[in-house]
Amino acid sequence: MEDKELLEKIFEKNKMKERFIFNDGPITANGPVCLHHCWGRTIKDAFNRVNTLFGKNVMYQYGFDAQGMWVEVEVEKLLGLNEKKEIVQYGLDKFTEKCIETVNHFKEIQTAQSKLLGMLGDWDNSYITNSDKNIESIWHFLKVCNDKKMIKQSYKCMPWCPRCGTSLSEHEMTGSYRERTHKAVFVKAKLAGRDERIMVWTTTPWTLPANVAIAVNPEIDYVVCHVRSEENLIIVCKGAEKLLRDDLIRVERTIKGTDLVGLSYEPFLKFQRQQFPHKIVPWADVDANDGAGAVHIAPGCGAEDFFLISKLNKMKNDDFPFIIPVDESGSFGADFPELQGFNTVNCEEFIFERLKDNDTYYYAHNHSHNYPFCWRCKTDVIFRLVSGWDIATDEIRQDLISAAKSVDWEPDFMLKSMLDWLSNMGDWNISRKRFYGLPLPFYPCPACGHFNVIESKKELLQRSDCKCGLPHLHRPYIDKFDIKCERCGKAVKRIADVGDCWLDAGIVPFSTATEDWKTLSEPELFKCADLVTEMKEQVRLWFYAQLFMSVVLIGSVPYKKVVGYSTMLDENGKKFSKTGLKKISVEDAIAKHGVDALRWTFAAANPSYDMRFGDSMADESKRKLIAIKNAFVFYKTYADIDKPKIENYKPNELNLIDTYLLEITNQFIAETRRAYTDFHLHRVVELTNDFIENISNFYIRANRRRFWRSASDTDKLNAYFCLRFALRSLAVVICPIVPNFANELLGEEIMLLDYPYEFEMKRSGGDKIKDQFEIVKKVISLALTLRAEQDIALKQPLSKLFIKNDSKTSVNDFQLIEIIKEQVNVKDIEFVTDDNKFNTPYLAVDFKAAGAVLKGEVQVLKTKLEGLDEKETARIVDEFDRGTIENKSFYVRKLKTKFGFVIQSGQTVFGGNITVVLDTHITKKLEEEGKLREFIRSVQVLRQEQHFNITDKIIIKTNFELANKYAEIIKKETLAVAVKFEMGEEDVKTVVELA
Repeated sequence: MEDKELLEKIFEKNKMKERFIFNDGPITANGPVCLHHCWGRTIKDAFNRVNTLFGKNVMYQYGFDAQGMWVEVEVEKLLGLNEKKEIVQYGLDKFTEKCIETVNHFKEIQTAQSKLLGMLGDWDNSYITNSDKNIESIWHFLKVCNDKKMIKQSYKCMPWCPRCGTSLSEHEMTGSYRERTHKAVFVKAKLAGRDERIMVWTTTPWTLPANVAIAVNPEIDYVVCHVRSEENLIIVCKGAEKLLRDDLIRVERTIKGTDLVGLSYEPFLKFQRQQFPHKIVPWADVDANDGAGAVHIAPGCGAEDFFLISKLNKMKNDDFPFIIPVDESGSFGADFPELQGFNTVNCEEFIFERLKDNDTYYYAHNHSHNYPFCWRCKTDVIFRLVSGWDIATDEIRQDLISAAKSVDWEPDFMLKSMLDWLSNMGDWNISRKRFYGLPLPFYPCPACGHFNVIESKKELLQRSDCKCGLPHLHRPYIDKFDIKCERCGKAVKRIADVGDCWLDAGIVPFSTATEDWKTLSEPELFKCADLVTEMKEQVRLWFYAQLFMSVVLIGSVPYKKVVGYSTMLDENGKKFSKTGLKKISVEDAIAKHGVDALRWTFAAANPSYDMRFGDSMADESKRKLIAIKNAFVFYKTYADIDKPKIENYKPNELNLIDTYLLEITNQFIAETRRAYTDFHLHRVVELTNDFIENISNFYIRANRRRFWRSASDTDKLNAYFCLRFALRSLAVVICPIVPNFANELLGEEIMLLDYPYEFEMKRSGGDKIKDQFEIVKKVISLALTLRAEQDIALKQPLSKLFIKNDSKTSVNDFQLIEIIKEQVNVKDIEFVTDDNKFNTPYLAVDFKAAGAVLKGEVQVLKTKLEGLDEKETARIVDEFDRGTIENKSFYVRKLKTKFGFVIQSGQTVFGGNITVVLDTHITKKLEEEGKLREFIRSVQVLRQEQHFNITDKIIIKTNFELANKYAEIIKKETLAVAVKFEMGEEDVKTVVELA
């Protein structure tokens, strides 16, 4: 059934039911979906599907992030553009249309790939963030912010990508640091009118042309040093003398930082822009352990520097300049004619030479440190003083914190991450100096100072005299639409900036709600999402943006439950990526592993931890799915023969193992429903793996002969009914995870069914029956382990199994005993309370007690005990038990297993110890029966190899020595009409033919 038809039927089926609202974090439409995206997409699809099975009305709407820097960077690559000015030269209108064309192209590819992954979606109604509807929704949000006086213009040093030519917001910088090595330099400033120089250290030499001051800590000590390299004295903080290396002669004296504050110094560089007074200023944040203890201050190139100088200018009415040395591309401009042609990357050696010319250079060295990079294009970030637009956060900080606490976070440490972020975040910088993005609807009037904010496209057209076309709300089209100031009526231009991309995604809970959500009353505004899920790193990104915008708009949270998943790594712990060597396409991954194995692997991973994906994980998933399929194949094989009439069958007189299967199926249904409800997908996989183990390796194995029987009686119908109920329940439960696989198992469209209900038991022992079968399985497991250790084939019958059960749960019911006998292949079972039947008691030396008395003679006693025959051993054990043996404390009573017996013990899951003992004596009759069973197995293998139907009658020709003796048994077990004994070679040769 096609997805579209299926969704129509689902919508019709559940249209009047309770809604399940899932808001999709939009994937950026700038490239194909890759393997590492599939984890999150599988999680999303599974939770949408299971809530449909729960009978809820699910939207199945997914989204595409369609504007902003990610898209621009991709289009720049396609067009071979490297700088912002090249975009302008290319033509902004053409660039915008190319961005939209590229987004639409990748949107179609990603949709096709999502379908290939098995995602069920209303793809024709996907939302896309570059739509006018989405943009207008954000405009409304910004209008509300302005009405609340939260919008403000800012001037501050921002992280700036010189390649992209735009700033990055505070929450975009999270995690954007890596180990880098840069050239750091020590420079010495000449103190005016003194024979001293103060040492300064910087890791960003390109900022020295913007220096306006040097900061020292008034509270720490500085030392004045004689050096070999010059007559002037050098000042460094106490403890930093080692930086002078071999140049240091001696320390002249110690001074306080306060002695330096207010002193003037000559600029490091004799550049034209540096011709103004420089002086030393106090700053308590200067660290004595960092560099030389004096900090070069360039407020145009550092956020902390900007804050310090702004504060000093305000407090002391000083007039320190704010120098912005580089332009948007990180290149020096007209203010620095000496540096024109250089940028922040290639200017170091030139600056070092100019420092040497000015006798302010001391030495440079390589310095490794964590340094920020642009999270989109990976270019090293600089800090640059820019004007921008912010949303103030202080007024709603506590509201955001209260709202975050009301959300259910999974894993729960995400709440702490969110609260840490909300407690320490600055204002939200929302402006970007780029082209293809959300056009900020800000129209500051230069005439009267009124700040106009446009709320909708309709309002824009009404307030503008421009009659040109507006195909969509993007630059350059919108830039032509000046408006009339609502206060003074003068023409006003829109600011050129576009908005932060997290505005695009953060508005999703509202923009996807309803066409006219902005005009509806609050209860109808939108429904809070039951679930959102993305990577945990989205705490400070998408999750934050949604929370912020929702609290501003309606004063409450946009989501009830947040599930964050971790990072997908390869088997060596390396991150997968959308580009480069770690890029693996969906198509390649599915071709290699299959979609079902991939989805099972993703669902099995605990989202709280990083997932290391590799071939071994996918192969293990395949094995799990094969085990499930084999159980269905078993059922279908015999059901196709018998055609049991169980559609309306009501089982009665259920035996214990059928009751057990229904009990654990009910438990499986209840526990998986709870796991799905709690959004614990990996728990569903764990429960399924345990459940299929019970079905395949216990129930089917123990009941195989019931399905072989030719007669159709109540007992056989009960077996069919119970196995069918278990398997149908299993298929529906796993459908959200592996829908195609589950549908093939069941032969129908499961998404149109309901989640399975527990079977109403007429007679049920409940936990008692489950406990009994846990004992049974433990006994079987221990006994089979003994067989394997003794290298005794399972086809070889043994005479007896002894069971010593210290558990409170009894397993001496006839049905349970028969199951154990058949599965372990023993003729008899005996329950024992002591070990006498298979153990012989003996005495050993207690070396601690005997050694204290006998000293070196203790070995003589040990040798004597070991040399006793069976009769003497029994005698002294009897004396020990009666307490008549001399020096009883010298001995300990022990047991050794008699010849021909093997023993194994273990604990049950609910406590109590189980001991099983196999009698391994094989009589001639048992040996014959073992050979017979092996022969019958070989015939069955030949039937399979020749692709005979399970009901085909055969003729057997063989030289098996026992063929004539056991002909009737062989015929019954193999559906043979004749067994012909033919003398031949020594090795057994058997031919199987159709009768």
